[in-house]
Amino acid sequence: MTLENIVAWLKALDPELSDCIAAGSIDGSKEKFVGVYNDGKVKGNSRICLGGAENVRYAYKNVTVLIHWTNNAYQAEKKAQQIFNLIYGSCGLLMGNVPVVSVDPGTRPVSVGKDEYGIFEYVINMEICYERI
Repeated sequence: MTLENIVAWLKALDPELSDCIAAGSIDGSKEKFVGVYNDGKVKGNSRICLGGAENVRYAYKNVTVLIHWTNNAYQAEKKAQQIFNLIYGSCGLLMGNVPVVSVDPGTRPVSVGKDEYGIFEYVINMEICYERI
């Protein structure tokens, strides 16, 4: 599972993102942009099933989606909620060629304020459970 898989999936969910989404960074000069980042927070220990690593069927990837969206607080919140709603409840799907069991976007988009140019930003912290292939 890579950020490339996740970016392609989000583009398919929301065609408006087709030219304003990237992995690992955002174009801060644009008023509307979404960035998808690996979440650096390590949660728990590695899980190895009895019988060794070859018997582990699932893995988890934690990702942060940064929604950098206009200098209008209402539009930014609306876009963050729209993306959240598209993600919420997602299960039994493919991201690229990777079978995904579930996507947990947390409880809601979280406001992180404005950037130095006055563009409002929200984050969605997702945990993706996928099948190891």
